[in-house]
Amino acid sequence: MKTLAYFAIRSHINALLVIVSFAIISIMTPIFSLLSLLSGAVIALYGLRKGIKEGLQLSAIAFAITLLLTSLLLKMPIISFFILGIFWLPVLLPAWILRYNQDLAKALSIALVPVFLGMGLFFIFWSGEDPARFFQPFIQQIMNELKINGLVFTQDQMTVVNSLPQMLLSVLLLSFYLQTIFALIIGRWWQAVLFNAGGFQKEFHQLKMPVALVNLSFIIWALALLSDSPYLLACSLLLIVPYLLQGIAIIHAFVKGKKLAPLFLLITYFMLFTQVAILIAFFGYLDHWLQFRARYLNKI
Repeated sequence: MKTLAYFAIRSHINALLVIVSFAIISIMTPIFSLLSLLSGAVIALYGLRKGIKEGLQLSAIAFAITLLLTSLLLKMPIISFFILGIFWLPVLLPAWILRYNQDLAKALSIALVPVFLGMGLFFIFWSGEDPARFFQPFIQQIMNELKINGLVFTQDQMTVVNSLPQMLLSVLLLSFYLQTIFALIIGRWWQAVLFNAGGFQKEFHQLKMPVALVNLSFIIWALALLSDSPYLLACSLLLIVPYLLQGIAIIHAFVKGKKLAPLFLLITYFMLFTQVAILIAFFGYLDHWLQFRARYLNKI
C-alpha cells in the first residue's frame, strides 16, 4: 500500500493511471469492487497534500479519460458520471476540510453533506416521499421471473419483499457514505505514511465527533422514532457510522494505552459483523459525556 501511494504521488501521470484503471476495474469486475476505495483514496491524497485545486484538476482529467474509455470500449458513457459523482468528487470536500482544520472527526462529519445532497436529489427527481416508486419496478421484475420459475411467496416472505425498498434506500446511502469516508481514511493514512510517520495513529486514537453532529444525530433519531418516513429511518441508520468509528478509535486507544494484546483488536473487528457493532457505536456516542479516554488513560 505504501508503494502504491508513493507511486501515485510522484506524478499526475502515475496518479491518473491508478485512479482511472482502478475505478473502471471496480465497475467492470465486482470481485474487485474495493479497488474503487483506492481510486478515491488517490484523489483524497492529492486533495490533502496539494490542495483542493489539484484534486479537482486531477478529477477533471480522470473524468475525461474515463468518459472516452467508457464511450469507446463499453458504449456506456454514463458510467463515467457515476464514477465521478460517487468515487471522486464527494471525497474532495472532507479532504479540503481536513487539510486546513487538521480535524479528522470534522472531516468525517462533513462527508455526510454529499450523502444528504444525493438523498435530496433522489427524493426530488426519482422517488418523492416513497422510495418504493424507484425500487419497486426492479423488485417486481425479479419477483415475476421467480414466479415464472414456480416460486410461491408466503405471507412472511411478502412482508420481507415489501420492506425491500426501505432496506435498499438505507444500503444505497450507507454505501455512498462508506465509499467516501474509507477513501478519505486511506488517503489520510497514506499521507501520514509518506510524510508524517505515526501521525495517523495519534489522530485516529483521538477521534471525537463534533458537538453539532452529536446534537443533530439525537434529533434525527428522535424524529425517526416518531415518524414513519423512510428517509428519516435511512438517515438514522447512516448516523450510526460516525459513532461506530469513534467507538473503534476508543478501543484502539485503550489497546495501545494499556499495552493490551493485539488479539483484542482482532476480536473487535470480528464483532463488527454482529449486533455488537451497535453497542460499540453507542459506546462511541456516550464518549461525549463520559470521556472514556480522558478518564481512564493518562496518555494516548
